[in-house]
Amino acid sequence: MAFAFVAFAISVKAQKSTLQGLYKSASNSSSLEMAQAKLNAFINEQAIKKSQKTELHFLSGLVKSTHQQFLKHYKPYVSINEPFETGEFDCLTGTAVFSIIFTELGIQHKIIETNYHIFLMIDGQHGKILLETTDKLFGLKTKQSEIEKCLSSYQQNLLTTASSGYQYYRYKNDLFKEILTFQILGLLYFNQAVVAFNSHDLATCINRLELAHKEYNNPRIKELASITAQAISTSLLSEKEKYSLLVQLATFEEPMIASR
Repeated sequence: MAFAFVAFAISVKAQKSTLQGLYKSASNSSSLEMAQAKLNAFINEQAIKKSQKTELHFLSGLVKSTHQQFLKHYKPYVSINEPFETGEFDCLTGTAVFSIIFTELGIQHKIIETNYHIFLMIDGQHGKILLETTDKLFGLKTKQSEIEKCLSSYQQNLLTTASSGYQYYRYKNDLFKEILTFQILGLLYFNQAVVAFNSHDLATCINRLELAHKEYNNPRIKELASITAQAISTSLLSEKEKYSLLVQLATFEEPMIASR
């Protein structure tokens, strides 16, 4: 079964705190300083361009430049460090990178999460603008009709399957709400739990669920925890190992023991 974020000195400090926080989930946390340096240089360059262009002209160029610099190759379930090291990204890491950049450039925006996706809504001077971070060419939606079409599609929370060779899980909850940049850390941990579950590494899955629960508790955690408990109960693990893992689940989601 597969599962489908005024003065320059002040600005840099805030930016470093956000990126540093998200880097807690990084597969290679040693690259933080390198990532920070790249991001600082990029933001300084874009800040100059912002003062010289109209809003839409600047945003269009900013989105294109961000993809060229950091978000080069789409790959599901990548770590937050990947955009700065390999250029690989997914909707979650792409949204995190754009949110940090937008915040530092003073671009008002909201992060919206759904069951299977996450995107950005920009508060433009002349209305709302939608940014689909995984679409390099047409991800910036400025026409109201295009925005409404995208929102309607997102609100349906449809599960897009990548392969007919897998059994996919459809979440029971319907999520469509704003979250804050720092809460992306919880979603990054959750994605790691999903990867671990799909790899049958149940111990790592529980560990990442615990971290996700601590950073940003949301309904999908309970659902994956319940499925993990069922997987543990029907696994070939010893009774002692099963009990130990189920106890770990119970530390942050009490009903999990009862689901045996």
